[in-house]
Amino acid sequence: MNKIALYGLMALSTVAFASCDGYEEPNPPAQSNAQESILKTDDVTVASIMGEEVFDLAAYNAENKDLEIITLTTTQLPDIYELGAEVEISAKGAGNWAPVEATVVRGTDDPSVYTVNVTADDLQGVYYGSISKAPAQNEIDVRVRFTTNLKLNTATQVAYVGGLDNYYGPYTMNIKPFPAQVEIEDAYYFVPCENGQPNFAKAILLSHTGDNPYDSPLFTTSITINEAMASSGYQWIVVPESTYAAGKITDVAYGAWGVANAGEDALEGTLVPTVGNITAQIGTVTYAGQYLFTADILNASYSFTEAIPNFWVIGDGCDWNFANAKQLFTDDYSNYMGFAYLKEWVKFTSAPDWSALYNLGAGDTDGSLANGSNNNCPVPTPGLYWINMNLPELSYKLNHVTTLGLIGDACPNGWDASVALTPSDDFLTWTGTVTMGDGTFKIRANDAWDINFGGEANNLVFNAANIPSPGAGAYNVTLNLNQLPYTITFVKK
Repeated sequence: MNKIALYGLMALSTVAFASCDGYEEPNPPAQSNAQESILKTDDVTVASIMGEEVFDLAAYNAENKDLEIITLTTTQLPDIYELGAEVEISAKGAGNWAPVEATVVRGTDDPSVYTVNVTADDLQGVYYGSISKAPAQNEIDVRVRFTTNLKLNTATQVAYVGGLDNYYGPYTMNIKPFPAQVEIEDAYYFVPCENGQPNFAKAILLSHTGDNPYDSPLFTTSITINEAMASSGYQWIVVPESTYAAGKITDVAYGAWGVANAGEDALEGTLVPTVGNITAQIGTVTYAGQYLFTADILNASYSFTEAIPNFWVIGDGCDWNFANAKQLFTDDYSNYMGFAYLKEWVKFTSAPDWSALYNLGAGDTDGSLANGSNNNCPVPTPGLYWINMNLPELSYKLNHVTTLGLIGDACPNGWDASVALTPSDDFLTWTGTVTMGDGTFKIRANDAWDINFGGEANNLVFNAANIPSPGAGAYNVTLNLNQLPYTITFVKK
């Protein structure tokens, strides 16, 4: 390809003209309200000309050739006017529109036909920045709105054909993005090394969100390094699924990821792949501790950070009092979850103190977090929430829980419907009278399976195995979400 741009969007600015007192302007000033276009919607025919083509962006870019995507046909545009187009793209069906610079070319054989063009480089940049970083072929949505303007009057405000909100489309566009600069597989392993050799028998599969790894490139695991391991230098390297399956490290490109110089003992730094004449070297940890290891494959970085066992949910739902704050728990030091009663605002801290290592508030986008942020995370409506938080991704999700109930072959409704429990005022204690039979049961929220608990009655575990029935009979049931572990008790009537 000829070039790969550093992708960004240029903002358009408007120019205003001021006049001196007493000076008679030769032309009336530009209108501040939207002007009516010389073209009406009935004057134009707009159509996609993309068809079934798969636009190979690298090939178009190499040939310095524009992508012709949409036409507007009209015989009603006077020659003193010019036609413009504002193109936007979105992930298929998502409606997350982002602008792409476009040009309009008037036909020479048929001057009534105007073709909307975009460059491969511009399209790739916006696609990479707002839709996906993955190199795989993909369908996206495209829409366009058209403008008319007098050619020689730059102060005249553009007018939109059919009005400001009149978009044509969405049309389907099939693109093949530029090849990725880094090859990323779906799974990676943390491999301990002994005497400079990887021990695949002790390899640990790194946790991942399951999303496309180019858009979610963080792979994590928890690592415990004791004093003996640290004193002798705990060695490590990262390999993809293909290398793990082969059982050995070779010189295959991106077949191993490590450090630049053998024995480097930094707890964070650049993650170096084997590629070209560069060979990934084995890293070393010389400090004992419980760590969260994070490998960012796309951005080529790694870190060993303190593993956090719990996060505190602090907000107006607990009167901003850490003594009343509920805790999130984890089994991998990456994904945290738990119940809490929330009102309007919430934050998350790694200790019951504002000076904790992590003091997570609202980030720049919905669902994102930022350490040290002064902004609280908004709560949609007061109530009980099942909270999911991903520490490496710095993201969270609030799941409103309106019902909790028992379901199973040990319950009156079997596996067909939940037996609802009644909440306390703070939604952290749920009670009811239930006639149980033999068999097993689970606890689920919102009459759905997204949030469910199993395990044992005195230690309820998210999405775990069925819970044995306490035995046949009528029981006063109490589900306690006030502290960890969550419990359910049965008192026979």
